[in-house]
Amino acid sequence: MALIKIKSLVITGLLVLPMLSRAQTTQLKSSDNQQKMENKIVIGKVFVPKSSLEEFSKNRNVTSSFLKALPGFLKGESYERLDDSGNLNLFSVTTWLNQESYENAEKSLKEYYKSINFNPMTYRESLKIVAEHGVYSMHDY
Repeated sequence: MALIKIKSLVITGLLVLPMLSRAQTTQLKSSDNQQKMENKIVIGKVFVPKSSLEEFSKNRNVTSSFLKALPGFLKGESYERLDDSGNLNLFSVTTWLNQESYENAEKSLKEYYKSINFNPMTYRESLKIVAEHGVYSMHDY
């Protein structure tokens, strides 16, 4: 009789554990997706004319080094391509924990630029750089 109960428990465990495991995996995926939806991703597109590449290269890490040190910074990547004319096409992707950390970073960056006497708009205009960015939420598909 005890052997039948043990077999019954083992069989029940074999049937229920996979279901629990799937439920936990689904719950973790749902939680992960929720966090990703809360993350704020800033995607920037920058065009640097060939004539400005040397000057641009001298200052390109000023902003990224500053942003990496801020609370809520999760990840930063850039993708670059020189076109047939030698112009730089750059995409940057910066991931922030949430809307609040993104807003704090934006505010901190403006204060930082002011403290080092740097005007990004004047800089872009002088080098004929075209830049745009947008804030996105991430969803898996």
